[in-house]
Amino acid sequence: MGLETSSAVASAMRTVNFTQLRQNLAAELDSVTDDAEELVVTRSGHEPVVIVPLANDLIAEIMRNGYIGKPEALRGELSGHYGNR
Repeated sequence: MGLETSSAVASAMRTVNFTQLRQNLAAELDSVTDDAEELVVTRSGHEPVVIVPLANDLIAEIMRNGYIGKPEALRGELSGHYGNR
């Protein structure tokens, strides 16, 4: 995923930095599952990561289509999923 796409995706999701996540881990995880929404976690000097609820339709699609270990195919799926938000 390119930087421009990553930024657009991240701006559509709630974002916390790693320190905030660490200080409020239980509440943040509850929020992800209760709201069924993704959470972007940023760390200085590292690429951001996304925490998603396991029940998320996107996760089910990734598992069903075997995208794990196939980053190019997954990038296309993610860009289609988040491009429509």
